[in-house]
Amino acid sequence: PGCICNEEDPAQPSDIYGLTKLAAERCIKESRFPHAILRIPGLIGESPAGIGHNFFAEALRCFMSGEIVTRFTPDRMHYNLDVRALAKVCAGWANNSCRLPEGVINITGVSRSLHGTFAEFSAAAKRFGGRPICENRDASEMPWPFMSDERFRREVGGISQRSDADIADACCRMMIGAQGRREQEHD
Repeated sequence: PGCICNEEDPAQPSDIYGLTKLAAERCIKESRFPHAILRIPGLIGESPAGIGHNFFAEALRCFMSGEIVTRFTPDRMHYNLDVRALAKVCAGWANNSCRLPEGVINITGVSRSLHGTFAEFSAAAKRFGGRPICENRDASEMPWPFMSDERFRREVGGISQRSDADIADACCRMMIGAQGRREQEHD
């Protein structure tokens, strides 16, 4: 927790999901085919599959339904990656307009305030009819590690991402649209 990890640091998965991802990485490396393995932090934003089941997506669901969301204090920075920014990198890689370095590469989002992101998601939920409730919980140590994307920035460049407010609004619109479709299906 609280460490900054680069691509050379040993991966230490803590659950079956992480263990299977690491096993897949090893298989790809052992194949000796040219490859780039993208390691990303949590994704933030909407995609064709919905808004996901990460920390902020779950917080938004709670904000919309009036359930209490716990926020760590003091404020910390997080590096979640805008899912649309990652999609652009992958599309550029697929059509050869972006060259990714070979091997393992970390790609992270811009440094964002955890409390600032919560505030934007809470405000968006309120604009869309939610009832956000937030309580603080002291966490003297950051509960998760950070990934360094220094290599990606050095070899590829930065990533342009949307603001927290734009992402939160897009996620709310997607949630409300999905709920409306489910209601129509039941009628």
